[in-house]
Amino acid sequence: MTHFVSLSSGSNGNCYYIGNECAGILIDAGIGTRTIKKRLGEVGIPVERIRCVLVSHDHFDHIRSLGTFAERFHKPVYATAPCIAAFNRHYCTRGFLGPGRCHELMPGEDLWLEGGSAAMGRGIRVTPFRVPHDATDTVGFFIDFFGETFTFLTDLGAVTEDAVLYASRSRHLIVEANYDPEMLRTGSYPPDLQQRIRSGHGHLANAQTAELILRALAHSGTSGPLLQDVFLCHLSENNNTPELALETVSAALSKSSYSVADSSCPDAPGIRLVALPRREHSTLFTWQ
Repeated sequence: MTHFVSLSSGSNGNCYYIGNECAGILIDAGIGTRTIKKRLGEVGIPVERIRCVLVSHDHFDHIRSLGTFAERFHKPVYATAPCIAAFNRHYCTRGFLGPGRCHELMPGEDLWLEGGSAAMGRGIRVTPFRVPHDATDTVGFFIDFFGETFTFLTDLGAVTEDAVLYASRSRHLIVEANYDPEMLRTGSYPPDLQQRIRSGHGHLANAQTAELILRALAHSGTSGPLLQDVFLCHLSENNNTPELALETVSAALSKSSYSVADSSCPDAPGIRLVALPRREHSTLFTWQ
């Protein structure tokens, strides 16, 4: 069985896990090392099962404990070359990620983990791809985990063709729905920070997230929607609510004649929509 759990999602920290009974991978490490271990344990996953950490970019809320986690548990780290260079300067990672610990990701190229290979056709295949966000170098991830497919789009300022393409190939999409434009406009954020969020290299508004999902569904072809689950992540604590994000995306799907499942019923027909919690772990999601 394949498991997915969000350990934290938002500007307070981002950390996600995919795994099975034998192996797992961590996507970002934006919460404390002890918290990662504790929250994994609360859903029955030993930290020793993690084979590596994939890093989307070098903002604090994604790498807060990357250095200490990798050092304490002897885990390899995979990131793009500009990110690896930035780790040598960042106070969260400087001095922790010694020689041989970091391995380079090449956007657009497949990385095979845990015994898999293109020749074998099974295993853990990770394909990073660049997305617009104001960090040193930001990527999304397409992950084929022994046949179960995921796309991670945790921080991006605009909907890109690559984002749509990889989302259209996935059964499970983890995508940010960061803000509601009216809440941002009338909230407490100063104008320069509002502009940064809306700039095209900041974050996605709820309606932009809905657009990305609809374009991915349209791209997936005439055989019916491939997407089974959409997990909304990185919701702003000040400029959004789970209810607003879910309502905006659900309304857009329903208007385009896509069925939205009852998220409380795992076997209900339609696309399951879930807003991931900010300061605690999510439900452990499992697929056969």
